[in-house]
Amino acid sequence: MDYDFTTLIRRDDSIKWQMMGERRPDLDDQVIPLTVADMEWKPAPEIVDGLKAYLDQTILGYPRITDDYLQAVIGWMKRRHDFSVEKEWIYPTSGIVPAVYAAIHALTSPQDGVIVMPPVYFPFYSAIRDTTRTAVDCPLIKEGNSYVIDFERFESQARNPKNTLFILCSPHNPVGRVWTKDELRRLDEICREHQVAVLADEIHHDLVMPGYKHTIFQTLSEETALNTITCTAPSKTFNLAGMGVSNLIIKNEGWRKRYDTYEEQAGFPSVTMLGYKACELAYTKAESWLDQALTQINRNRQLAESFFSEYFPETSIATLEGTYLLWVDISHIPGIERTDLRFYPLDGKVFGHGGEGFWRLNLALPESCLKSQLMRLAEDFART
Repeated sequence: MDYDFTTLIRRDDSIKWQMMGERRPDLDDQVIPLTVADMEWKPAPEIVDGLKAYLDQTILGYPRITDDYLQAVIGWMKRRHDFSVEKEWIYPTSGIVPAVYAAIHALTSPQDGVIVMPPVYFPFYSAIRDTTRTAVDCPLIKEGNSYVIDFERFESQARNPKNTLFILCSPHNPVGRVWTKDELRRLDEICREHQVAVLADEIHHDLVMPGYKHTIFQTLSEETALNTITCTAPSKTFNLAGMGVSNLIIKNEGWRKRYDTYEEQAGFPSVTMLGYKACELAYTKAESWLDQALTQINRNRQLAESFFSEYFPETSIATLEGTYLLWVDISHIPGIERTDLRFYPLDGKVFGHGGEGFWRLNLALPESCLKSQLMRLAEDFART
């Protein structure tokens, strides 16, 4: 079956589109926001049709965790990632960001240090600050068109007993790295040696480009699994963020109890009936849609790279190994800070140290639309 990756739906119910309108009311209606990481593609019809059928035969009362949902998560993790998960390890939650807040509360104490690797997903910083913990930066090192981990600095920080948690972003948002197994093993060894817990945000784990393989951190060893909370979700993979469903994998029973205690005390929202069903449908019915989406992301990557090479050769682009987010160094383009551009990327400075002078571009949109947005950028500069 061929899926529709060409139709653009202008969404009046999208925070991404709303924010663009509020912040840049001068933009015309042909501009598409390339900011927030959700897709501008029609969802998999298997999910939409399945939800319609479900609504026809259910009552929307208080939900419970269904065995169909649990089996769908178990099957997906085994099939796509060779990750054997048991039912009791699965902790459904309404989203990864609230899960990060809850995990920080559950695994650390006020004023503890939490290690992060900027430039990195900026809600990590909000969660650390809002829970009265301290962000400890271990900046990634840029090498050519890629990034590597500063292991010497990381080990020094892990050795400090005040630093009790490390948030791993894998694949890394925004730089697009898919960490090798050797890199992950070294992080794991350091964390376990110095008793640093690991919160692995692997929400982009299904979105890996040809030639790369994602390794789920928790699968490195039994000891690793007991020292890790793994954050996964169908939301990035199938564009289901609006359904409010994520799947934490917590093998450590004591940690599950601590996490559950905090969520109960804080009154965190539970997953809805439609969230459970959407996840189940995605993982059991829509795998072919994902495979075609990955092909289109790779095509859009090639388009964007060719465009910048031709029109803005001063740029350098981080090799996209995973996610659908292109990390573009625009620091050497004169006048790039103009406020009249008919182009709406995400400014890299929000990702912390090392993000200044970069754009993050969302590639998950119709190819013709991406081309039109890029050409408008070129036209704006040609008029100067």
